[in-house]
Amino acid sequence: MTIGHGPDVQLGAFLTYAPGAMAMFDPEMRYLAVSERWLTDYALTRSPVGLCHYDVFPDIPEAWKAAHRRCLAGASESSEGEAFQRADGRVQWVKWTACPWRDGDGRVGGLILTTEDITARKEREAEAARSLRASEERFRTLVEEAPDAILLYDVDKSRLLAVNKAAERLFGLSRDDLFKVEPQRLYAPEQPDGRPAAETFPEHNSRALGGDAVTFERLIRRPSGEDRLCRVTLVRLPSSARLLRSSLVDITEHRKAEDSLRASEARFRMLVEAAPDAILLYDFDHDRVVAANKAAERLFGVPRQEICRHGPAHYYTLEQPDGRPVADSFLERNTRALAGEEVSFERRIRRPSGEIRVCRVALVRLRDDVRLVRASFLDVTDRRRAQEALRRSEEQLRLALQGARAGAMRVDFVTGETEWSPEACALHECDPDRAPPTRDQWLASMHADDRAVVLARIEAGLEKRLPEARFEYRVALRSGEIRWLAALGKAEFADDGTPLRVSGLVLDITEQKRIESELAAAKAEAERANEAKSKFLAAASHDLRQPVQSLVLLMALAERQNAANPPALETLGKMRGSLDGLNGLLNAILDVSRLDSGVEARSEAVDLEDLIGRLALEYRPKARARGLVFRPVPRKLWVDADPTLLERALRNLIENALRYTLAGGVLVGLRRRGDRVRIDVVDTGIGVPKHKRADIFGEFVQLGNPGRQLGLGLGLGLAIVDRIAKLMGATIEVDSNEGKGSRFSLALPSAKAAPADGRNAAADDVQDPGGRVLIIEDNLIVRESLEALLGRWGYETVSASDGEQAVAVADRDGWRFGCIVTDQRLGAGRTGVETAKEILRRSGRALPTLVLTGDTARENIAEIAASGFEVLHKPIGSEILRRAVARMMSA
Repeated sequence: MTIGHGPDVQLGAFLTYAPGAMAMFDPEMRYLAVSERWLTDYALTRSPVGLCHYDVFPDIPEAWKAAHRRCLAGASESSEGEAFQRADGRVQWVKWTACPWRDGDGRVGGLILTTEDITARKEREAEAARSLRASEERFRTLVEEAPDAILLYDVDKSRLLAVNKAAERLFGLSRDDLFKVEPQRLYAPEQPDGRPAAETFPEHNSRALGGDAVTFERLIRRPSGEDRLCRVTLVRLPSSARLLRSSLVDITEHRKAEDSLRASEARFRMLVEAAPDAILLYDFDHDRVVAANKAAERLFGVPRQEICRHGPAHYYTLEQPDGRPVADSFLERNTRALAGEEVSFERRIRRPSGEIRVCRVALVRLRDDVRLVRASFLDVTDRRRAQEALRRSEEQLRLALQGARAGAMRVDFVTGETEWSPEACALHECDPDRAPPTRDQWLASMHADDRAVVLARIEAGLEKRLPEARFEYRVALRSGEIRWLAALGKAEFADDGTPLRVSGLVLDITEQKRIESELAAAKAEAERANEAKSKFLAAASHDLRQPVQSLVLLMALAERQNAANPPALETLGKMRGSLDGLNGLLNAILDVSRLDSGVEARSEAVDLEDLIGRLALEYRPKARARGLVFRPVPRKLWVDADPTLLERALRNLIENALRYTLAGGVLVGLRRRGDRVRIDVVDTGIGVPKHKRADIFGEFVQLGNPGRQLGLGLGLGLAIVDRIAKLMGATIEVDSNEGKGSRFSLALPSAKAAPADGRNAAADDVQDPGGRVLIIEDNLIVRESLEALLGRWGYETVSASDGEQAVAVADRDGWRFGCIVTDQRLGAGRTGVETAKEILRRSGRALPTLVLTGDTARENIAEIAASGFEVLHKPIGSEILRRAVARMMSA
C-alpha cells in the first residue's frame, strides 16, 4: 500500500471506522492509527496511538515479532489462525494479515495489521470435534457390542484391520489371532454352494468393491473343529481405501431347526427301517404292532410280517429277568408309557432256532395326538457276555496283584466305610480279623516324616477335585524294616464338588527305591569323576601353555633371524609342525575343558555366507598345499547360534575332512530344511565304517591312526563338535560311504538377517603403528619373548613381573604407554585384570588392554569377560598377537 506525504484524513477515518480490527504502525511499531474494532477486540480502554505495539501487548509471541520484522523488510505475512495467550490467562484465537505500507517514494513506512477474532469459531470447531469424537466412540462401542460378528477387511493387503467381540466368539479366536490368519483360512474347505472358499473369495470382494451389497452363506471352522454356518454381508466402506465391512450372522441353529423340521418326517420313516436297534410301533387302541424294521427281523429271527401278526410277546421266554409273567406286566408298562413316562426293562427272546437273546426294552409314547408306543429293543447279549468276561478278568487281575505285592483300598466318604483287600492289609501289617482297618490306622502306619505330606496331598487333591493322584510313602514294620509304598487313587465327586469315594491301589516299591538309590549314587560318583577329569585337564592345560607360549614366540623370532638360512628354516619348519601339533592338543583340551565347565551358548543371528567366506580364505590355501580342492558354496542364509562356538565346530569339521582326504577335495554348502538350515561339510576321504559312526564322537577316538601320529589329530575334534551342537540345540547328521567319502552336517534354527555392522570380514595387512607397550608377565621366558617380538615390530616396551611392580613402573614412567598386554595369573598378588583396572583408575586414561591367559577355570574366564578387556588364549601365534597389538595401538 502506498500513502502520500502528509496527513491523510480519509485514510485515518477509514482505519478508525473499518468493520474489522485494523492498525497502522510506523517502522518502530508505534501505533499511527487503529480501528474501533481493534479497541473492542483487544479490550483497550484508550487509543494506543503513539505507543509501541510491544508495550501495549508485552506478551506477543516472538514468532509474531519475527513476522513483523519481515513485513517491515517488504514481505507480506498472514495466518489463518493462531492462539494468543492474553495476560489475564485467556486464550484468544486470531486470524491476521500483515503487509507493509509505502510512502510516495516507495519506501516502507511501516505496516498495516488486520486481525479477526476467531475465538468463537475455534470454540465451535473444538466442540464439533469433541462431538464427532464422542459420536465415533459411541459408534465404535455400538460395533464392538453388536450381536453380529463384524470384520473390517483390507482387500489390497489381504488382511483384517478390525474385529469386534462377537467375531471373537464366532470364530473361537482372540482378535490378535484373527489378525494373524488369512481371512479365507477361517472358512471350512467345503462350502454350502459346493465351491471352495478360496475360489469365490475374490469374486465376492470384487462385487462388493463395485458397490454391491453382497450376501452369501459361509461355513466357518473353529479351532475346536466345530463348523458354524453364517450369513455374510459384504459392503464397501464409503472411503477411498479398498476396505470392506463383513457382517456375519450365525444361522447355524436356525438352519439346524429348518433342516430338522424338513427332515423330521423322513428321519422318522428311516428310523424304523434303518435303526441299528430293533424298533416296533405298537397301536395301543387296536392292540397290534403296526411297523417293524430290519433290525427287528434280525433280532427275532423271523420276517417282519410275522412279528406284526403275532406281536413280540409271542417270542418271549416264559422265564423273564424280573420274574413276573409277561401278561401281568405288558398292560401296566404300556399304560405308563402312554402317560408320558419312559419305561425301561429287560426281556429274553427265544428265536425259532432256540437261541436266547437278552434285550433292553424302552417304551416311549410317539406323539400326543395318537396312542402309539415305540418299543426299542437293544440286544445286550454280547454286552452281558463281555461283563462276565470282565468279571473273570478282574478275578485274574486280583490274583496277579497278589503276586505283584499290590493291594486295593476303597474309602466311601458318604457312609464312612473303608475297605482294604487282604494284600493291602498285609502291606501295612494290619490284621482285619482283629478290627476293620480305618483311615486313622492307615495314617498311623506311615513313617512320621511322610504322614503330614501325604495328608496334605490328599486334602489338596480333594479340594481341587483332581480325579487321580499318586504319591509315595514309607511304612515302618514291626521288624524295624522300612517299606516303600506307592499309592494310586481315583476319586469320584458329586456335581457340587463333594467327594464321594476314593478307590486305588497300593504297590510295594521297596526294591525299586533300592535300585533308584544305587543308580543315583552311581550317577553322583560318575559326575564327581567327570568333574575331577575336567579340573585335571584345565590345570594341565594351564601349566603347559606357558612354555608352549614361549616356544611359539621364540619360534617366530628364530624364523625372522634365520630368514636367509634355508637349512635352518627347514629345521625350524619341522619344529613348527611339531609345535602346531602340540598347540592343537592344548586348544582341543581347552575346548573340552571349557565345554565341560558349563559354558553357555549366546544365541544371535549369524550370517553363514560371511562365515563360510572367511573360512574359505583360510582353508583354501591349506587344501591347495595338500593337493586338494576346497570349494565353498555359500548362500545368503542366517541361523540362530553362538557365532564363536559355531565357527569352532565348523573349523573342526573342515580340518577333519582335510586331514582324512587324500585326493579330491572338500565342499562346504548350505541347505534350507523347513525352519532349519543345514550346513554340510562333504569330503572325498576314507569314509567312516557304519559300525564306527556312533564311536567317532567320543574323546580320543580316531580311525586309521593306530600309531597316534600327531599330524592326524588327537581324536578330540568331533567330540568338541558334539558338545557344541548340544549347547546350541543343533543336530548332527553323518552320512558316509567307506572308501568314497563322508558328509557331516549341522542343522540349526534359521534366523532373520541381522543389521549390517559395517565390519569387513577380510583382514587388512598388519600396519605396526609403533609406540610404548606395558608388558606384565610373571614367566621370564615369555616376558622376554614378548619384549623381543614387540621390539622387532617397532614398539618400545616397559615390563613388569607382577601387578604391584607393574603399577609402580607405570606410575614412575608417568603412564606413558599406548596399551597394556598382561597375563591373567601373576602369582599371589593381583590378577592381570585387577592390575589393569588399577592402572586405568590411577592414570585416568582408557588404555586398551589385552589379557593373555592359559586359564580355563570358569570363574577366572568369567572375570576376564566381565572386565570388557580383549582376551587371547595361550599359546598365541605371533601374527595373531601382532594384529591385536596393532589394532589397540591404532585405536
